[in-house]
Amino acid sequence: MQRKRRTYKIALIILILPLHLCGCWDYMDVEERGYVLGVAIDKSEEVILNDNNPEYMPLEATGEVYDFTIQIPVISRSQSKPYGQSGASAEKPRHWNLTIRATTFFEANRQYATRTDYPPFYSHLQAIVLSEDAAKGDIGKLLDMFLRDPEMRRRTKVFITPGKAKDVLEVIPKIDDYASQYLAKITRNAYKTSRLLHRTDLGKLSEAMHAKSSFVLPRVIATEDEIKDAGCAVFDNNKMVGWLDEIKTKYLKWISGYAKGGIVTLNMPGKEQYPIVLELRKLKTKQKPVVSGDSISMNLDIKAVMNIGEVSEVGFAHAEDDEYIHELEIVAEDLIKRQIESTIDFVKEKYGCDVFFFGRSMRRYEPETWEKVKDNWNEVFQNVKVNVNVMVQIKQLGLIK
Repeated sequence: MQRKRRTYKIALIILILPLHLCGCWDYMDVEERGYVLGVAIDKSEEVILNDNNPEYMPLEATGEVYDFTIQIPVISRSQSKPYGQSGASAEKPRHWNLTIRATTFFEANRQYATRTDYPPFYSHLQAIVLSEDAAKGDIGKLLDMFLRDPEMRRRTKVFITPGKAKDVLEVIPKIDDYASQYLAKITRNAYKTSRLLHRTDLGKLSEAMHAKSSFVLPRVIATEDEIKDAGCAVFDNNKMVGWLDEIKTKYLKWISGYAKGGIVTLNMPGKEQYPIVLELRKLKTKQKPVVSGDSISMNLDIKAVMNIGEVSEVGFAHAEDDEYIHELEIVAEDLIKRQIESTIDFVKEKYGCDVFFFGRSMRRYEPETWEKVKDNWNEVFQNVKVNVNVMVQIKQLGLIK
């Protein structure tokens, strides 16, 4: 009998317990949140703001001053968009950009609460944009809250712009409603072109900073209604040291094995007026260090499967000629090899930092040597000889007659 009563009591507790657990302790209605889609960080200009300016905030501590801008969607305007109409309204933008001048983002974040009745909420953050001036300082301190706060997503994309970061968020896109979403979506086109970076979210950035390794972040520029994502910024010791153009960015991705797609354009000997476009379908990159005494070299083997995308020569007579296709593969291999070697030499001479993940390959294949050189790896990297071997296989010729 007592056993039955105990069973009933346990069953009753199990039934009652969910009534106390349902719901959420920090519950807030969806329409009461200020969903932050983008953040821009600019180095503050030497302009004195008075307390009548909403961007002004009295500072308690000394330090570098930045302009922090957040982008909040104006949901009511987006919902009122006429059927079939894309982009922002001609009368009013569908976003609200708020700027606060402060020494840290956390204090700026709390200061936003003095200007909006919707508390900022960052779980839907799409993009963080830093200006070149801000990125030349230690970006670790600027991104500390984003890496520390549990509300932030590790897949948020990070970008660098040579102009003002705030201007990127001011873009009124022709298709999307918000510049932040537009910017984050561009990275999905990495399978179309290797001239833009795509593995540049907060999670990857955090790994690089904690490993104290060099890294790259995508370069973006903006006009009134358009954003371009191509090229990249080079970072060493968490500070921006310069830029890589679009072509060097492409071959940086080939070297590191992160190219998902893209094209290579070349000319056959004696036919410089007829460019041929090859499309990358599959890429396999293998980095293998070779240690001989105090000497370190790196064998870089690249295998690429490509298609013929376009031929400018009218009446292309060699379309099904195996000998010509083989010659085309050799020309492509030579071009890619020269571009890769040029990219490596440029980074060595100009920046002297390893953005190709050679250090990671050393740690994997030569752990004992890596322990000896890891503390001054950038110096060692500049003297590493890289042996480049490229193999190109052209499989598809397209629909031809």
